[in-house]
Amino acid sequence: AGTFAQKGDFKLALQNIDDAISKTAADKFKFQKAQIFQRMAKHEDAISIFTKLIDDGIQVRDVYSHRANSYMAIKQYNSAKADYEKLQAIYPDAPGIYLNFAQIAEANNQPREALKNYVIYLKYVNPESVPAEELQRVQTRLKQLQGSNP
Repeated sequence: AGTFAQKGDFKLALQNIDDAISKTAADKFKFQKAQIFQRMAKHEDAISIFTKLIDDGIQVRDVYSHRANSYMAIKQYNSAKADYEKLQAIYPDAPGIYLNFAQIAEANNQPREALKNYVIYLKYVNPESVPAEELQRVQTRLKQLQGSNP
């Protein structure tokens, strides 16, 4: 299924993953199906599967992270933030969480909150682990926010 999804043949990918689910009912295949829906930009479908996995007791980082990303994609920022807060409780020094918090704050027109989270992001991020363009974008935005918040 993964190969078909990478090639953009989502119909065949879903057929294969549904076949695997019907034979095994394995949660890993359900997770993969949700990821295929994400790649198809069918985020509501992905969220539905991720939520079912969580309700069934599969409360691992990847499920919350992917569900939060789908919430972000459809601009359900409060739901995304709730998932990121769960992740933050487990991984308080994970830089990506703070970048997501900053983006949510920006979307909600909360510049002080965005500023705070960009600062924390830069504190924890390894500059060699992210593209230079992303780091530059965050640093530029941080300076803009600092200039508008005395």
